[in-house]
Amino acid sequence: MKAEAQQIAIAEVLGFTEVGYNTGHSHDEADYIGKVPNSEEWEDVPDYLHDLNACAAMEEWMETNHPNLCLEYSIELKFVIAPDRPRGVVGDFRFVRATAPQRCEAFLKILGLWKEEIHDERLARGGEEPKKG
Repeated sequence: MKAEAQQIAIAEVLGFTEVGYNTGHSHDEADYIGKVPNSEEWEDVPDYLHDLNACAAMEEWMETNHPNLCLEYSIELKFVIAPDRPRGVVGDFRFVRATAPQRCEAFLKILGLWKEEIHDERLARGGEEPKKG
């Protein structure tokens, strides 16, 4: 899933609306801006993919609003960090070193919002065989 799509999806889950790329007209520091949850005010969207503090806010939102997903998130995060390890094993020190992109991937996957990128050129064309000649 491309970084832009991840950033927008997380911001929308957390309540931002009209999220878009900052064209430089305002809010010079952020890459993305959006309307604040329950408001008409525009604000910088946190950089979830590069900021562990933003990820902490994302995880806090999940813990507050969807506590039933916390265990599933832990399992998915472990799988994102170490796909070679058994999926059900949660007790792993690597959790504390999870990067912001890894946390974002796990978060989006448990919410069913993760979209795999198509790398096969034939699949990208809808399954058509390459044209010869």
